[in-house]
Amino acid sequence: MPIYDNASKFAGAMMRLTRGTGAIDAVADGTELRQRIESLQPFVDGVAVPSMKPLLAQILNAGVVNAHPLSLLRDYSNEDKHRAIRVGAATGIFQVLNSTWRESVGKGMRHLEVGDVVAHVPVGTLTALEVSAALQVQRPDGTWVAYGPELDGITAHVCDVVIPT
Repeated sequence: MPIYDNASKFAGAMMRLTRGTGAIDAVADGTELRQRIESLQPFVDGVAVPSMKPLLAQILNAGVVNAHPLSLLRDYSNEDKHRAIRVGAATGIFQVLNSTWRESVGKGMRHLEVGDVVAHVPVGTLTALEVSAALQVQRPDGTWVAYGPELDGITAHVCDVVIPT
């Protein structure tokens, strides 16, 4: 199924499918199938899969990146054709025993890079550090997301809206 983020690209693709030799009459302008396919396009359907739950984003002081489930499905499929989908422990919350939970979590999930300073503790102070890393996948647009909610959002949209049973 063709998936386009804007109407003009969708119209161009449909024109190519319905013109010349090998034309597909089932998707000609005005057909029921064409109307159904168009109604599911991201530029028509305002459904979105968030990169994280809004409440969690508020607690972690992070931004939510929304994407249409079919755009995600298309982009993951294209990404997987050319390279492996990136999976990693991209972010983490660092909890220092001497600090409050709110103080640590308030800094949010932070990207972890080699050489990052995760906490400051006075010299000679015995303390513990707990790291809660998040296993994530990287969307083709570069946003790191938890893979469970991401796949659930795409699956739910396909099962409930695209191919309802």
